[in-house]
Amino acid sequence: MEAGAGCGPRSPANPGGPGRPPVLVRSQRARETSRAPAMPHRHKVYCQRSCSAATPAALFKHLERLDFLTLGEDYGLSVDAVKAARPLLIKDVRPGVFHLSYGKADRRPVEIDRWESVDEHRGAIAETIDNLMAKESARAETIGALLRTSVAGVCVTFGTDPPAAMFAWEVVRYFASTFDGIIQADDGDWLTIGSDYQPRPI
Repeated sequence: MEAGAGCGPRSPANPGGPGRPPVLVRSQRARETSRAPAMPHRHKVYCQRSCSAATPAALFKHLERLDFLTLGEDYGLSVDAVKAARPLLIKDVRPGVFHLSYGKADRRPVEIDRWESVDEHRGAIAETIDNLMAKESARAETIGALLRTSVAGVCVTFGTDPPAAMFAWEVVRYFASTFDGIIQADDGDWLTIGSDYQPRPI
């Protein structure tokens, strides 16, 4: 299944503005302008509800409602740069994995990997909880409790250019807000998405 997207109005879920990415994305963008690390970036979302309804068509419908021209300002992207990163194309590449392509065909797609099996999900959170508990903080206990009750997970992998960071973050917000998820951001911080569609630290 494939879908293409154009620039649309701001999401009704956040009529007052585009919803800025967390500080980690903005600081990451600054690092990327000075150097281009070889390794991709990854955000993860651990959801309290099943993500089975997250099809390429459903994700596309969400993304096409967003005003990427306005969102692009937060990444230092000009209008021309945002337009050059269009159109979007979302397709299945294998069960549970989507690719979000944008702009020219030579750009690395954003990969959306839903953990399909219970074993895969439980294995991922067990390792994450072990790492958290080593810190022995109240915040770690709170995050650990949310991880233990999660039922689905998504890993969003993206390249080093600012358009990829922008699109990846909007994918992450879609999963976290739609399926009641917590976010483990690329820099290791933990976030939720509030009712105003804004990220908040846990």
